[in-house]
Amino acid sequence: MDKQWVKILAESRLEDGQWKQTNPNVPREVGRSSILKTIAELNMELRDAIQVFNDHCKKEKKMSIFPIHGKDNETLSGFVVVVGRLQLQVLQHQAQINVQISRMQGFQQRSEILHTLEAHCDPFGGISWIMDQKSIMTKDMLVKQLLHDICHEAYLSEW
Repeated sequence: MDKQWVKILAESRLEDGQWKQTNPNVPREVGRSSILKTIAELNMELRDAIQVFNDHCKKEKKMSIFPIHGKDNETLSGFVVVVGRLQLQVLQHQAQINVQISRMQGFQQRSEILHTLEAHCDPFGGISWIMDQKSIMTKDMLVKQLLHDICHEAYLSEW
């Protein structure tokens, strides 16, 4: 449970149909901080999910995950999941995450964007991700979607 969100809600008041906080910067900062931590948290959760997947799949289905660092080589800006000749690249730039699939066809690499996710911050600093301008996603749902995407593509071309 997001206890910080509950705390901000408890400290808020409703005026003329709008939520007001004593310090309106607090929910914005909480939301901003949460957005900045998203890719690292997704990386860790997906890494755990891939470990479980690999423990229960056939050898040819095993996946690997590799970090993608920003220009400073310290900040994680994304990651890539690899299975066979497929790569699922997940990159975050500020409040947007792009998911791209790349596959080798002969000697050419073909890429396409699968999803674009935009962060939405509610009045209490809670973050949800809007996928392809229609689906509201939590981090747990994002992990499942990413695994589904790479497995779906792998079944069509690799397995």
